[in-house]
Amino acid sequence: MLELKLVANRMAVSIMNEMIKNEDRMKENETEADILNKSEEEIKQDCELNASKRLLPKFKESYPRLPIRIIADSLYPSIGLIELCEKEKIEYIFVLKDKKIPTILTEFLTLVSLPRGNREIIENNEKIELTLWENNIDYKGKKINVIRQIIKNKETEKYSKWMWITNREITRKNLYKIIYCAKLRDYIENQGFREQKITSGIDLEHVYSKDIKAIKVIYTIIQITHLMLQIIEHSDICGDFNKKYGSVKVFRRKFYAHLTEKDINIEIIQIKIQIRFDKSLMIY
Repeated sequence: MLELKLVANRMAVSIMNEMIKNEDRMKENETEADILNKSEEEIKQDCELNASKRLLPKFKESYPRLPIRIIADSLYPSIGLIELCEKEKIEYIFVLKDKKIPTILTEFLTLVSLPRGNREIIENNEKIELTLWENNIDYKGKKINVIRQIIKNKETEKYSKWMWITNREITRKNLYKIIYCAKLRDYIENQGFREQKITSGIDLEHVYSKDIKAIKVIYTIIQITHLMLQIIEHSDICGDFNKKYGSVKVFRRKFYAHLTEKDINIEIIQIKIQIRFDKSLMIY
């Protein structure tokens, strides 16, 4: 399943998904023999790219006036998806690995090494942070903007390295805002998928059924359940959630026990309530 999540207010909310089909592993002119020679990563890339080409137009049709920024991992940088984002007027930030599109990396490193290259170094007691960026790097006729960030931890002497491409023009003013958004990809993985698989207790990876229709229904129910749990955890509906429950899994167990072991007052649950979120958490 290819999942499109909306990140807001410490939440990763499922808003649309696309089922990955067996034929998604094959490009237009490929044969079964060609597929046998592919690596697992290449097959996964084809599957997710093909599904994304169906998902994004559906999303824009459903939400035509919603401005969005697509944040995706290193499987997604491709000329086909870049052209689709431009066609649908979607801003994107994709993780780029060194070996993914070597021509972009070569031109980028050449430009940033010049005296006029864009670079910035920030140093404090904990780390040294080098950030490089360049705009308008050519990739098959498209202008790509690139950011590369290298951080050295002074205590461990270890280096961390990231690289992203985007169609948003990079300036000194918006540089770190773009990097902040780019790193939300890890938030989607941890807050969204990891919570559904492990920490919330709803067990996304459990084999609830082998029937494909049932799988789709169960998957949708899990997304709705996860949305409700996030609203409860991150809004004011329960007050200080962490002090009361500690984790979503604990809350889920107590809530289930309450539903199964106590009588429910129908009059109380029919009362309309207003749920509020801390707006400061939604600042870009």
